[in-house]
Amino acid sequence: MSRTDLRATLLTPRGAGGVAVVRVTGAQRAAWVAALTGGRPVDSRPRWCALRVGDQVVDAGLAFARADQPAIELHVHGSEVVLQALESLLGEPLVSAEVSPLEAILQHAVGEAQVDFALDQLRWHMSPSAFAAFVATATPDELRACAARSAVAAALCAPLPLVLIGRQNAGKSTLMNRLLARDRVLAGPMPGLTRDPVRECVELDGYPYELIDTAGEGDAIDSPDIAALDAGRRLRQFAATVLVVDGSIGLDDFATQMLSTALLVVRTKGDLRRASWPAQRPPDVDVEAVDPATAPRVRSALGIALRNIRQLPPAGAVGGIVALTAADRELLAHALVA
Repeated sequence: MSRTDLRATLLTPRGAGGVAVVRVTGAQRAAWVAALTGGRPVDSRPRWCALRVGDQVVDAGLAFARADQPAIELHVHGSEVVLQALESLLGEPLVSAEVSPLEAILQHAVGEAQVDFALDQLRWHMSPSAFAAFVATATPDELRACAARSAVAAALCAPLPLVLIGRQNAGKSTLMNRLLARDRVLAGPMPGLTRDPVRECVELDGYPYELIDTAGEGDAIDSPDIAALDAGRRLRQFAATVLVVDGSIGLDDFATQMLSTALLVVRTKGDLRRASWPAQRPPDVDVEAVDPATAPRVRSALGIALRNIRQLPPAGAVGGIVALTAADRELLAHALVA
């Protein structure tokens, strides 16, 4: 059977997920999907289907015809293995559906606050021409209020990258595990456990962040150590830094050098005797993170500190028009200086 007229569009985000929804269109869609259901015709009633690659059944799912459009939907497990099996059967890659900025936020939300913001914005969001008309007729006070809401929107829409830096054994990897509430990276007393930077997204006090754990500063004894340190140092140029300092040792030369540029300073190992600390910049957060049970307290403390430093309100719905796209933000910025 020729499949040249078939088109399969992935309606859910690609990546690990519980369910993947695929829309199949084209004149031969019914015949092709019927082959997956054992020859039974596909109508508006969901039918079991089996994805077979050769003699192997890769997955089982549901198929049904959409009543509102000439398409058939497949609901299968959201594993990359299953998606690749579908692509093998189709003979072409799945096409990801175009989504609006608000749909993208909902698809990639890491917490309730982002969902609340996106759902609220469904009431306020404007087309590019409507937003341009709003900017053209808004008063200066309305423009400033829109800019303030837009700053909050930007913080909710895109995770802020945070690079964890500090000396070896300062507690960076343990801190990252507590912020993620799971053991994502190796942590222990042996120096040099972290090599390649590890990235994970997390919600802290309602706002999304991309945490990046890097190799600790210290003596490099071999070429992998040198490469790991270089990788972490390069990342500092493009992201905000969280300086992690062993509270039992205090500020060493490296920490002192990074103190003025760090977005956040975290003093760890609160269960040990505190070393002296100069008054020029006290730590923003004190934590004791060895026990996994401290994760909620650690997450709360860092989230509140970051929100206060960034001068952001409590996360969630903003209750008004925002500049959501790059074009909207540029238009608003020009209007504010006009």
